[in-house]
Amino acid sequence: MRGMILGYVVILALTPCAARGETGWVVDTLDAAVHVRGLSLAIDSMDGLHVSYSDRASHAIVYGTFRSGVWTTETLPDTGSWNSIAVTRTGEPSVAFTRDGRAWFAWREGDLWMTEVIDSVLDACCGAIPLALDPEGSPHVCFWGGGLYDYYAEKTGSAWSVEMINVGGGAEDWAWVEIGSDGEPRVVYPEYSHYFEYSRLVFGAREESLWQRETGDSTNWWHWTPVLALDGSDLPHIAYGRYYLMGDEEFHACYMTKTAEGSWVHETIESVTRDYEMGWNNFIDVSDIGVDDGGNPHILYRKHIDSTGVNTDTLFHAWKQGAVWCKERVAGAITRRASLALDSQGGVHVLYGGPSPQYGLYLARRCESTGTGGADSPRSGVRLAIAPNPLRTGMGTISFELPVSCNPSLTIYDTRGRIAAERCVGLRSAGLHTLEWDGRDAQGLPVAPGVYFARLRAGEHVAVRKMLLVR
Repeated sequence: MRGMILGYVVILALTPCAARGETGWVVDTLDAAVHVRGLSLAIDSMDGLHVSYSDRASHAIVYGTFRSGVWTTETLPDTGSWNSIAVTRTGEPSVAFTRDGRAWFAWREGDLWMTEVIDSVLDACCGAIPLALDPEGSPHVCFWGGGLYDYYAEKTGSAWSVEMINVGGGAEDWAWVEIGSDGEPRVVYPEYSHYFEYSRLVFGAREESLWQRETGDSTNWWHWTPVLALDGSDLPHIAYGRYYLMGDEEFHACYMTKTAEGSWVHETIESVTRDYEMGWNNFIDVSDIGVDDGGNPHILYRKHIDSTGVNTDTLFHAWKQGAVWCKERVAGAITRRASLALDSQGGVHVLYGGPSPQYGLYLARRCESTGTGGADSPRSGVRLAIAPNPLRTGMGTISFELPVSCNPSLTIYDTRGRIAAERCVGLRSAGLHTLEWDGRDAQGLPVAPGVYFARLRAGEHVAVRKMLLVR
């Protein structure tokens, strides 16, 4: 199915670090009025942020980008709700979503969005529809059939293949999928005995078309909302909720990972107790997980407390520093879902929706100066400037200052993350240097007028500047 792109652009003022307060987070309001149902955040190779969300009022799926304070949106041609976004390294987006109780997939061809149903028979219950792209850009999704089955689907060429993955029992909740460096999928899903003899969390890795499954958490608790990330060695990092029905209900935000030696390590990040006699209604939801370049996990979870009759929701970011978990508040009132992305500098970005009656869609980012407590993040030791800007017909000068001798590279992207021009600068000494760009691509053809981003990478240092090309 084809549809027109309907879009708008909003330029947002970026809040300085000093204005953030003790939590160390800047929050940008992307849309103050939208009533968000499902949302997802992804990041491309030039640290451009890509968003998908569903508008509960219009039942529309919206795709948005956030670059250098510019928020741009497009509406997909079909209505939908729960959704997940993934992008290629060059920033080409895809979205998986539910519509009329089925799982759907949307992708971009030129300036148009294409949509198709993944399976016209199988139910896709409300909840996350995790989406991952392999190195060839082919989509892989998981969806929950609602109470009984989790499904994994893969598109090869123009056809989808779908299979049930929880072969050992019923499905408690959705499954999550990621793609390893070998191009093969990894999944995690909760599973229970149909006679409630056990409940467990299962990790699966596909090898040569066969699934190799193992139990990651065998404690006989109820597991739900698992999320999965892979580190640079393809080791799984999993965050999930767990609760135990025995008198008072104990809710836990949990983390587990598999070591290089093959053993599973389990940790509890935070716990709350629900006591019906006291009238409490407390619980924890795990929202997302990411792994930075140092192999350190970053987890989002929501803690809901109702000990005084007044509901309070707090969104937390937890990360590991050595053997210690560090936790900080991101926002004080959110919807159920939140999503996380880590950029090339180690920066943490969080997307979340506001609760009734304010609603709204918000993007929070952590101040670099506060650090994340994990591996040292590369600092921007590169200074980059462009003159004139706007760049008119003829040569423009790109100036950059290097902290050390290195082989920097310059890449110019358009607003969709596509490479417009690329230069290998060659060995340069520390200090100030200049390059010229005449507004042409690698074939010597003039690029279209518009907004572009110049990105200079010098070793671990990266600097990005926005430019406007006019003719």
